[in-house]
Formats: sequence, structure tokens, C-alpha cells
Amino acid sequence: MKNAHCVIGTAGHIDHGKTSLVRALTGTDCDRLKEEKRRGITIDLGFAHMDIPGVGVASIIDAPGHAKFIHNMAAGATGLDAALLVVSADDAVMPQTAEHLAILDILGVNRGVVAITKADLVDDDALKIAVADVEQLLSGSSLQGSKIIPCSSVTGMGIADLKQELYRILATPTSRRADAYFRLPVDRVFIMKGHGLVVTGTVNGGTVKAGDRLVFSPGGAEARVRSVQTHGEQAQEGRAGERVALNVAGPEKAGVGRGYVILHPAIAVECQNFISEVACHRLSELPIAHGKSYILHAHTAERFCEVFLMAGSEIKPGEKSVAQIRFKGPLNLINGDRFILRSPSASGTVGGGVVLLPGGPLIGRRGMKARKATFDALKNAKSGITALVAENPSGVPSAELGSIFNMPRETIQQIVSEIPGSSIFEVGGDAYLCDAVEGEKLIVRLKERVERFHHENPSIVGMEEPQLAVAVLPGVHKAVAGWWIRKAVAGGALEYYGSALRVPGRTAVFDPSAERARKAILAEFLKGGFNPPKPEKIYENAGLKRSDAAKMARSLIERGEIVSVSPDLSFHAEIFASAKARLLGELETAGSVTTARYRDILETGRKVAIDLLEYFDKTGVTKRIDDKGTRVLR
Repeated sequence: MKNAHCVIGTAGHIDHGKTSLVRALTGTDCDRLKEEKRRGITIDLGFAHMDIPGVGVASIIDAPGHAKFIHNMAAGATGLDAALLVVSADDAVMPQTAEHLAILDILGVNRGVVAITKADLVDDDALKIAVADVEQLLSGSSLQGSKIIPCSSVTGMGIADLKQELYRILATPTSRRADAYFRLPVDRVFIMKGHGLVVTGTVNGGTVKAGDRLVFSPGGAEARVRSVQTHGEQAQEGRAGERVALNVAGPEKAGVGRGYVILHPAIAVECQNFISEVACHRLSELPIAHGKSYILHAHTAERFCEVFLMAGSEIKPGEKSVAQIRFKGPLNLINGDRFILRSPSASGTVGGGVVLLPGGPLIGRRGMKARKATFDALKNAKSGITALVAENPSGVPSAELGSIFNMPRETIQQIVSEIPGSSIFEVGGDAYLCDAVEGEKLIVRLKERVERFHHENPSIVGMEEPQLAVAVLPGVHKAVAGWWIRKAVAGGALEYYGSALRVPGRTAVFDPSAERARKAILAEFLKGGFNPPKPEKIYENAGLKRSDAAKMARSLIERGEIVSVSPDLSFHAEIFASAKARLLGELETAGSVTTARYRDILETGRKVAIDLLEYFDKTGVTKRIDDKGTRVLR
């Protein structure tokens, strides 16, 4: 078989014979609801299938034609390979004919055939008028040039020709992402007695089989696939582009419905805004206005949204613009998803477009203009990945790119490996992708920031790592920032001095006044021995302001001249060394030491002894073995 997975969707005005035509083509009556049979109109989506010789089995989605149920039609138009546009010969083109065609246009459905139904009820002149009407409507649309076939579901006229045209159209395979993670927008949910929850839809990408563990979005409810069916029969797997029914264990029916997506956990990322290229459809009676509310249809979901254009107060029919679409109620969206915008007041389709970048912060016009080159690049996956990597010098997690483009890590890394000057590094089990040139610039910025710190704080040996990370890499994950800092150290741009970072070989420098204060402070700590005064008292006696005292304290600790064992207890380095030597001597002689014994050895107070022993515990010298505070060597 050339292409076993294809989906045809009907479109057209109410009472133009879509359901009857599907029955004539397949033998299946798609009106399954009691209300549909009572009223004689299609209300919700109906489903059938037909064999395509040399191709496989094609699913058919029968959409309602009434304007009131346009949201159902939009949900059914997701993932179509071809359209069957139905126009009644006695009515010709009607309002929903035009709106349905606009929706197909916006969703990029560019293969199809037009069936002029009820051709047996009109004369040749009326039929010619209907055909001319349709040709005019198709002009400039995605279905321009599609074959127009008069037919009758009652007499069978033209049905064979219609089938042949569908066979011809579907003989050419549609490109599908079989290598993607599994993703299925849900269009129907029901409970099957003895089996439980069943969800149906058209597979957007990837494959699914029994035993797979998936999640529902929004919400993240976990589900396990019990079985897979296609066209009412058990299947080993469901594939991209195929209509499937999944029997799943997990959430209750009340928690899942049309508008949800069931998908692989790796891409189960939700957003409440996205950057897009939005277009006002050429047939729209209204422009798309900046800041105005619309109804957003994305895959099978529906939300109220607001459109914020990059420039101008509106875009007129036929015009396009970069825009941020904002809405309440999270959705799972990926790059390349198509969406529809309808006016909530006029109840008409005004336009739509393509998702470029799902999620991210709210962004104004200045921000959109600054990133326009990136947004333009996102119209193609490879150039989009290249642009995102280039504008994030600290690196982009492959998992993040995978969720944006629905690509597994291996595919992402393969694309990046083909980008000149790109590199990959591992942090926390994830691969980060970066531009090597931008990475070198980042290391230069790290060094320059430390040099600036030295200039502003000559008496402090170096800059603490968290402080440097925040200054140069704001918003970057701590582990990733740490990787870049360690790379700067490994390359010789910086070096560690204790926990601080400094330019290699740089030492603290004190001006004459600070040097006198330093000597006085050290003398006070030395004089205090094992019973030093509070550090703040010593700095105050040295005539230092609070801010200067904090810098001096840090500098003395970094230089190793003062050892801080607790927030309010510090020792001169010589005194601390003596305290440690006496502890080790007692442990070598007696094998253990109690708090009371150590207090007596140092001739100090109990609190000082406890603080010192706890410090030695933390630094791996000793360990406590009982409630009496007895310590032994670790």
C-alpha cells in the first residue's frame, strides 16, 4: 500500500446533501444521534471510511453545515488530507459554503474535489450557473483548480466519477511525521460497556500501541492505552494521519472531552499564549483588530482569545502580521499548528494562521519587532531551531525544543549537529544546544563582570558564584549557569578562590585606611583568643560602617585570615588552628571528646564549644555519636 492513512473531510452549507453523499460513497449513515435523525440535519461530526484502491483505507469525517455548529466543523477539519466540498445544484454557493471553504483555506487543506449534489433536480442552465458560482468561489483559494463533479446521491449519477477523483487525489501520499512523539487531538469521548473510556481522533504525529503510557492535556491526567482500533477493528498500532479509537485506563469520562489532546509525556507542555503569523482571510467581512477578542479554534479546542499585532491597529482582508495570541485555559500547541479566528459577535470566520512559538512571556510590540527575525525563521523547523539556539547563548534544552517542534531528542541533536558552529553539552541529564561563537562571547562577559567586581571591590578577593550567575545569566537555571562558569574556569578565564571567582592571580588590595582597619580587626580577633567579641562589635570599634564592615569581613574570610564558624562567632585563623589542633590531640589520646571536656580544654564557654564542634561536624572532621554531644573522628 502506498499510503494507508488518509482522512477526507466534508464541507458545505446545511441541507446540501453531505451526509447523503457520504452514504452513497461508503454505505454508512453518519448521523448517529437521535436528535440528528429526528430533525434530519447533522449536528455533530460523523464518521465513515472507504477503500482507496492501491492506497488503503480513507477515513471520512462528515461535518455539520449549520452556522450554529461551525465549532464542530472546525474541530473535524483538523488533520485532513483532502476536502470534499459539497454544493447543492439548486442552491449553489451559500454562506456556509464560503465559510467552510475559508476554514479549509486557513487550515492549509489544498487537495480536494467539489461535488455538485442534487444535479438530478435542476436543468442544464441551473447546473451551469452552480458550477460557475463554485469556480468563482474557488478562485484564489487553496482548492483553486479542484475538479467539479455534478452528482446525485439518489440516482447514483456522478458517484463513480467522484470516487475516481478521490482515488486520484489520495494516490499521492501526504507528508506525515511518523518520527514525532505521539499526539492526538480528541474529537469524541464515550464509555464502552465492559471496556471503559474510549477517545477518538486523527493522529497528529507519531505512533501509539497498547501499553503506551500517555497524558491528557490540559491537566496532565495520566492514561495507559489498553487497545487501539482503526475503522472498528483491532490494530497493532495507530499511525500518523490515521483515525483511531483508543481504549484507555486512567481518567474518568467527566474529566476528558473534545478539545483535549492525548499525547506523549515528553511534549505535554501547555501554554496560554503563542506567537503566530496571523492572516485576515480574503473573504472576511471584518479586519482583525489589535487587542480585540475573538474565538480561537486550535485543533479540536475552542477558547476566547485576544490578538495583539506587531504593528498597526488592524490587518485588512488578505493581509498578514506577526501577533501574540493570548487566551485563558491552557492548551497544548506546537510549532506548525494551524488555528482559526472567528468573530464572537458577527459569528463569522475572520482569519487564522500558524503557531510559530507556543508559550513564553507576554510580549509587546517592541519585543515582537526585536525578535521578528527569529519569528520569521520559525516558519521552518530547521531555521527555527537555529534561530532559537542563536538567541540563547547559554543554551537551549533539547527537551524544550522537542516540545516546541514535536521532535525526539535524537532528531533535534541531528539538526543542531548540521548547524555550523553549534555545540552540545549535558546538564542534569538533558542535552543543551548552543552556538559556539555565542558561547565564547558569554565567557568573555563572565570575565568582564568579575573584572568589574574587582574594580568596584578591591578589598574582596572574588565574586561569589551565585552573584556572578545572576549578574550575567539572569533567569538561567542554576545548573546551566554553573556549567558555563566552570567552563570559564577550565579555559583559564577565571579561577576559584575558595567559593569565590576571580581573575587568575588577582589578590585583594586594601587602601591605607582599610589596611589599618584590617590590622586592627585581626589584632582584636587574636587578642580575643577562644572568647572573641561579637564580630559586629570588632568592626564597629575599627570605625567601619555597616556596609564596609560586611565587605571587610568577607575579604578576611576569603583570605583565610578569619574563620567564621557560625553567624555570630568568628576566630582569628591562628586561634582556630589551635582549637582544631587541641581537638585532634584529645581525640588521638582519648578516642572521643564530650562538649564539656572540649569546653574545659579551651577554657571557654559552652556555646563556643558547641559551635566549634558543630562546625567540625559539618566540615567532616568529627561526628556526633550520642545525645551528650560526644564526638569521635569521622
